[in-house]
Amino acid sequence: MVGKNKEEVQRLINPCEINVEIRNIKETKKGNIVLQEIERLKKSAESKLKGRLTFERDGVLYGITCVYRPPPISKKDFTHDLHTYLKHISSGNIEIFLGDININILDNKDTLGLAVETNRNNNCQKSINSIKNKTMDKQWNYFFSEKRDKMNKRLLAHFSLSLENQYKDYRNKLNKLIRKQKNNYYRMQMEKNKNNMKKLYDVIKDATYEKSYKGQSYISINDNDGNQFTDSIEMVNFFVMNILLMWVLTWSGQFPLLNLSVN
Repeated sequence: MVGKNKEEVQRLINPCEINVEIRNIKETKKGNIVLQEIERLKKSAESKLKGRLTFERDGVLYGITCVYRPPPISKKDFTHDLHTYLKHISSGNIEIFLGDININILDNKDTLGLAVETNRNNNCQKSINSIKNKTMDKQWNYFFSEKRDKMNKRLLAHFSLSLENQYKDYRNKLNKLIRKQKNNYYRMQMEKNKNNMKKLYDVIKDATYEKSYKGQSYISINDNDGNQFTDSIEMVNFFVMNILLMWVLTWSGQFPLLNLSVN
């Protein structure tokens, strides 16, 4: 709490008639004072339900009540006092309660028309499952794969049958788990995209490890005349025809030197 002087700080507190003692007042560079500590004189006293202020604005009567429940006071007694207090307040007024009651008496189904909502869950922006972009930069089983690799390194450094059995057992279980999870994942993706042929094809292509190798050179075959074959069908036909020719000439006793070269 901040005020220009000690009297102003006391005046800010007095309307609620809360019996407090102001201590540790410290002057700041700007001449203001800061109330660093408030000591309540009656920690085990009755609940404070007093100091109600009323004012009218735009034809509406407002009431402000300062409320404080010391921790030693039981919740049952406090709610009883609060209920009794509320019965004496006109229902036609708009009541504003300020203070610290050290108890949550308002639940999610409150209908009191609070000026400030108390239930954060009903007012916070919900962002569950709102991330659309891929953010995982490591494989989902990174921890387990890393453990498997460490076990393999330890086995190579200090070989023993015990370490070998531990490594093989862990590796086999991990591989089995990976295969199972991959199958479940691709099954779910196919079911999810069964009505979208393009996405379904992408899922099948990813599941079958069909990758594109753009920029990489493919294998080619040259014949004796220097002709180069790069088309897969032409290479297969050329290879099969030469094998058949070699087989025929071999059985006929004439084996030629075809000098095939593979690039």
